[in-house]
Amino acid sequence: MTIFDLNDKIDTLLVISQKNRRYFSRFDSTFGYLVITKTEKIFLTDHRYYEMAQEVATDFEVRVVGRYTLQATLNEILQRVGAKNVGYEDSELTVAEFESIKKILPDFNFVAVGEQLAEIKKYKQPYEIECVCKAQAITDKTFSQILDCIKEGMTEKQLSVKLQCLLLQNGGDKNSFDPIVSFGENTSKPHAHPTDRVLKKGDNVLMDFGCIVDGYCSDMTRTVFFGQPDQQIKNIYQMVLEAQQNVLANVKNGMACNQVDEFARQIFRKYGVEDKFTHALGHGLGVDIHEIPSMHPKCDVILQPDMFVTVEPGLYYPGIGGVRIEDLILIEQYSIKNLTTSDKNIIIIE
Repeated sequence: MTIFDLNDKIDTLLVISQKNRRYFSRFDSTFGYLVITKTEKIFLTDHRYYEMAQEVATDFEVRVVGRYTLQATLNEILQRVGAKNVGYEDSELTVAEFESIKKILPDFNFVAVGEQLAEIKKYKQPYEIECVCKAQAITDKTFSQILDCIKEGMTEKQLSVKLQCLLLQNGGDKNSFDPIVSFGENTSKPHAHPTDRVLKKGDNVLMDFGCIVDGYCSDMTRTVFFGQPDQQIKNIYQMVLEAQQNVLANVKNGMACNQVDEFARQIFRKYGVEDKFTHALGHGLGVDIHEIPSMHPKCDVILQPDMFVTVEPGLYYPGIGGVRIEDLILIEQYSIKNLTTSDKNIIIIE
């Protein structure tokens, strides 16, 4: 499937954003433009990246362009390939960026294709699946190691730094997002920022983290306990685990995302705690940490083979704490593949 299959109103695609340049060319750079037609692929970049782009973006004709020659070069290429209707990334560009492109390319009609690009990216090719699997294996390995690093008196920030270092030491290229690390009462905030909060006995520790391998993300969350937790937080943990297990036992190819989300809510509703589940069940990922689909009550996107989604139910009690457990799964024709291998039984660090 190509962008031209999904949008017959364009004859050329102009790619400007860094992540979409990476997606189409497999080469990461802070500056560059891709011009893609049905028969040609051209990568424009400057001298900093020219040699590397030639080595990596082998499907593209790589050309050097300077910032002061960009306008003339883009116009020359678009005219040569016969471009009239040019697709652009409306979901990635600011208004100012788009206005500047229209200004330097006044002779072409621009067509928004952000929705179609997102649709293409949700189905993963074998190479992409391999990269995500590698990234998730590194993330699982890091979890097994970080447990030995959790010590009384350390701060959330210090544990976050250790997580990030281990991800890189284990083979990750970089973090797929800034890790979410929180202790005790701070775990009630689903996307808490690490603080100077000090770890003490009886705290639960929530860690949401992942890495990137060759451009592709992993993502997982585990909640563990430092010392014996009180019964209330243990009960919360068991409800979250039961909800996730119910999802993993029932999710399959051909199911709508809102149906999958409902498997978690069934469990929470049974215990009268659905109001403490304050976010979607999960999301797709790939070159972005959040891609379509999003598994929430209003999403009717159908899960299909070669799509990744996370399964991350959670319950959050302000002033008390929260629990989230997240696995990354690949939808296959006749089953699902859970890429996350880390233990989900209650872990108590003494």
